[in-house]
This record gives sequence, structure tokens and C-alpha cells, in this order.
Amino acid sequence: MNIALFAAVPEEVGALREKVNFTGIGRENATRAMVRFMNKFKDEDFLVLNIGTVGSHDRPVGSLLSISEIITAGAPFNAERMLLDHLSLTQNDIQTGVLYSSDCFVSPDVFSTRYLENIKSKADCFDMESSALYHCT
Repeated sequence: MNIALFAAVPEEVGALREKVNFTGIGRENATRAMVRFMNKFKDEDFLVLNIGTVGSHDRPVGSLLSISEIITAGAPFNAERMLLDHLSLTQNDIQTGVLYSSDCFVSPDVFSTRYLENIKSKADCFDMESSALYHCT
């Protein structure tokens, strides 16, 4: 099986730039990029990996997570669960986590304190593209 790597911008992946499909920032851009990719390779099977930068309220910079579930912003929690077949990883130091995917930054400028606390209690990290990539595949 082929592996397709996706990231929002080149600055997220360093030396892997030549092997990555870039989406641009946000769900709309990610959707467009995935549809283009799927149309181009419609007769091939791919394992899709979204790599790059995400934020976290408690994980140190450089942490790796294998995402087991994506929560989409704008949907009630657990209304539509996106459960992923995360990779079976051989290294014990790579943990699984839940990702909250929003089309805006997860910050007090955008969300109420109550909503932020609710997100923090359910998600380990945050990004802006994963839910769109998941829905397209």
C-alpha cells in the first residue's frame, strides 16, 4: 500500500517537503487538496497520514501522538465520532490521543472559558485540517 503524507504548510515538515502534499491552512483548503489528490490517484489505495504542527494544552513541543479520535468544532461532543485506525506503533513512548479539529485557533479570543475547559477535558491536541482530511477519505 502507498502512503500519502499531508501537512498544512512546508514549515511544518522540514526535510520531508518533497514527499508531502500541502493543503494550506484550514478545513476548506484541506478539503480541496484531498479532493484533488483523490481525483489524481482514484485507482490507487493509500494510507493517508496527516503530519505537521498541532497545539496542545499539556503536551511538550516535539511530542508524537497517534490520533485515535477526531472531534470536529461546531458539532456537539460525540455527536459524530470520527474513530481512526491508528497505526500499531512499536515504540512504547508514542501515546494515542484525541484531536480537536477547528477552522479557527483554539483560544480565549474565539471560544468562551467554559467551552475551552470542555475541549481540554476531551482533547489532547488541536489542529485545523484533520477533520476535513478524514471526511474526504
